[in-house]
Amino acid sequence: MRKPQFLASALLLLAVSTQAQHRFVGGSDTWMGSIVAVNDQTREITLKAAFSNETQTFTGVLKTGLRVRRRDGSETTLQMSELSLGSTEAAYYARKTRKVGGKKEKYFEIYRLDPVYIFHHEPIREQRP
Repeated sequence: MRKPQFLASALLLLAVSTQAQHRFVGGSDTWMGSIVAVNDQTREITLKAAFSNETQTFTGVLKTGLRVRRRDGSETTLQMSELSLGSTEAAYYARKTRKVGGKKEKYFEIYRLDPVYIFHHEPIREQRP
């Protein structure tokens, strides 16, 4: 009797673990991965997540004036120079459109960026509550 329940649980766990790093959490689209590229002029960042057999990337534009909470409790505007290549971040984003050269272009605007703690290290800012 317990074999079908175990098999169903194992298949569900396998399906969840093979999904991309995109999630829909609390009414927000999120993506988690390591920073592999930062463009100061366009304010774009690229996150990469590696799986057993594939690698996926996400590119988004940081919202102008994005505020982050520092370890001392203060809030300041995030500077592009503060983003470290290789650090793992969770990006909360919204799908937006803008006009570029007279044509509409779709992009992802990142309105919140939280560090993800994988191993013990001291990030320069904290996750928001």
